[in-house]
Amino acid sequence: LSPRGTPAGGCYSTTEDMLKYDQALKEGKLVGEKYIDFSYNGFRGNIGDPYVQKKVSRLAGGANGASTLFARDIINGYTIIVLTNYDHPVGIDIGNEIIKLLGLE
Repeated sequence: LSPRGTPAGGCYSTTEDMLKYDQALKEGKLVGEKYIDFSYNGFRGNIGDPYVQKKVSRLAGGANGASTLFARDIINGYTIIVLTNYDHPVGIDIGNEIIKLLGLE
């Protein structure tokens, strides 16, 4: 078991690092457009399938002592990053409230 307060995969990050990751994705520096569409489709189907238009793409996770949400407003270009040291699903709940406040749902 991971010690309390560490992510299940043992990775640490900051919001600044996550924003750099987001920019690299947007600029095509990490993966191609087909894979980006695959991620926007929630990793359902196959790479190369047409993108199913929606407003927000979300990735989230958590473990004891960590809860996160990374979301992209695909239409307007907003990036929402929530990193917490609270148990799951606090970060997801906070991120989802931000998404609602922005009128994206």
